[in-house]
Amino acid sequence: MEKIKLYFSNRTLAGLLLVVVASQTAWKCPWGSQTPDPPVEPTVRTGGFEWSNKTLASLGSILGTPIGGVLDATFGGLLDRFGDNLKRVTENAVAGGDYLTEKGARQANLIVQNAAIAFGSELDKSIKNLSIEQQSFVARLAAISDDLSNAAKGLIELEDFVALDAQNFLNGLPLTNNIYLIRTIRGYGQVYRPTGNYTFSVIGNAFGPNYHNVAKVGDYNIRPTEIRLDRVHTFEFSVPAQALNQYFKDGEAARVPFEISSYDIQSNRLVFTHKDQFLLFPKYPIKFEVEQLSEEPKWSAELYDSQIGDNRLPPTEESGRWINGIVSTSIPNDCKMEKGTEQVWTDRSGWNSFDANYIYSNADHTVSRRWSHQIHDQSQTAYIKVKYRQPRPGNNTLPVVLRPGIEVQNDRMSFGTIFSQPLRAGFTAYTFKFTTFNGETGTTSNSKSSDGIVTTNLEGSGNARRLRIDVRAPF
Repeated sequence: MEKIKLYFSNRTLAGLLLVVVASQTAWKCPWGSQTPDPPVEPTVRTGGFEWSNKTLASLGSILGTPIGGVLDATFGGLLDRFGDNLKRVTENAVAGGDYLTEKGARQANLIVQNAAIAFGSELDKSIKNLSIEQQSFVARLAAISDDLSNAAKGLIELEDFVALDAQNFLNGLPLTNNIYLIRTIRGYGQVYRPTGNYTFSVIGNAFGPNYHNVAKVGDYNIRPTEIRLDRVHTFEFSVPAQALNQYFKDGEAARVPFEISSYDIQSNRLVFTHKDQFLLFPKYPIKFEVEQLSEEPKWSAELYDSQIGDNRLPPTEESGRWINGIVSTSIPNDCKMEKGTEQVWTDRSGWNSFDANYIYSNADHTVSRRWSHQIHDQSQTAYIKVKYRQPRPGNNTLPVVLRPGIEVQNDRMSFGTIFSQPLRAGFTAYTFKFTTFNGETGTTSNSKSSDGIVTTNLEGSGNARRLRIDVRAPF
């Protein structure tokens, strides 16, 4: 079988030595085994722009078109389908409590609106006939679609909300005086605050000294004193906490509608308006449980009888007269009384009465009961006993109840909480378990520990130990 040899200069041979054998025999590198380069992803080039198969597949998913037909679709058709998809994604996310996907879809909807305005004259063109810049923007739509898909599948963590900022995809769009665009809206997700103001900002070219801007959030109309226009193309406004807090819920997310409008300051002509909803995170989004391991005794499974206490009352010496007394017994100081096992009786039946309730004292180591009798010519004695458990060596796991306050309600706490709680004497370890409003769980324990949203740390020494809890707002 004929062999074909290719000869190279010494310089070329220093970098590559190749012998091509015109046969079915696999080529072997003459200087030993080599790891082959990873395969290069196939690409398609149109109008100077290079499309990867991955990007075409993402666009095909949006269009419902095979990869081969993607580039023949019109730009406008793609935007329409993408807008429809975003609407469904938003509705499904709202219904399913998928807050990350919801926020991403609302941000992405800005992109569709902006693109439809900015490229209005190009909407009838096929994707392959767009300019390089426009094709690059279309490729960004595929990236957004992938991000939203990953968010819906739970592949993006809660603290990655900001990764879906529309500004990342809109920087390529021009801001001109003829096309009114919103580049980004900041403040889509708001964390509850009891006082102060909530701040929102909108960046676009319909904002500035030549325009009169108005905004409404819920039922609240933004006042001129709550608006800032000191930055180029930025409309920043604030809403007082007392106006917005009525829309927040304790343990679940809520939504509040908003509307932004811009008017030409000379003609008072409406040049731009935008409506959507802001997402309000729960007042107390963290459900928690704290357990402390303490060097406190465990108690015996067996029950033991206390000594029998007695109380003797003399004869009343008068018919119809009652004499009152109290009968008591105690258990050893290092033992635990088993309430509900008390027994009382007398040495004579009848002509006596016991109060309905027992009295506990001496840190629950003594139990008593008031009683009386009315025998005029004979004394009467009452008796009492109770069962108790003895200590056994070991540790007890005990719940830690946090003090209620603004940041803590029942078993929930708010974002931004910095909380310090005394621990019991004999402390050896703790476990802090939490669940966020969207189902994310975590655990911290011992020393200083962090699980993304919650950081816990021990303070103090000896029996004066305190548990510090920092709850970070991840947005």
